[in-house]
Amino acid sequence: MSKKCLIFEAYPYFSGSQRITLNVCKVLKKNGYSITLVIADDFSNRLTKEFSSVADDFVYIRTPKILKKYGSGDSWLTLKKLPKAFLMGLLPFYYRSIAAIPKKKYDFGYFCDPRGAVMILPAFIFFCHKKIFHFHGRNKLSSFFAKLLLKFSDVVLCVSNDVSESLPKTDNKLVVKCMQAGGLARTTFLDILPITYCFYNIQ
Repeated sequence: MSKKCLIFEAYPYFSGSQRITLNVCKVLKKNGYSITLVIADDFSNRLTKEFSSVADDFVYIRTPKILKKYGSGDSWLTLKKLPKAFLMGLLPFYYRSIAAIPKKKYDFGYFCDPRGAVMILPAFIFFCHKKIFHFHGRNKLSSFFAKLLLKFSDVVLCVSNDVSESLPKTDNKLVVKCMQAGGLARTTFLDILPITYCFYNIQ
């Protein structure tokens, strides 16, 4: 019986972190995992095309307008903007996520960066046995907010020591350097195996 995982993609485009997620999915697929990819919008159908060879199921969730702001320049992930974003964007997204995801228990859920964590953690807490948080860049959140996200994640994968050190101290951080976008495209299956070990070791 294959293990089941939920993979969440919070951005409607295909770039560095999405390439990492795709490679993680390839490793998991080769190791017999059943993958359900949860996508927050896919305007150009690019994500569907890129992940079609590895995902067993797709779940599409419409993102409220207030959350369709990307990058640090106009982010809703600030103390000033978060209350409004929570009421007008996150609460509706939480409802849609829980309603859309197939009602079954998954061995783990995987998501990337604070945006992904804030958008999907409530649903993953409901559906997933373990939650894996991939931190792709240096932490820019307040210490309190970062600690909160780390607390609700079982494993935090960091692409470098620099990223790991930017986060609050916690026992669930793990540095996996081969996840870096620049090198990942050239790695072999064996190079990416440490990522898979992370999933095996949190049973």
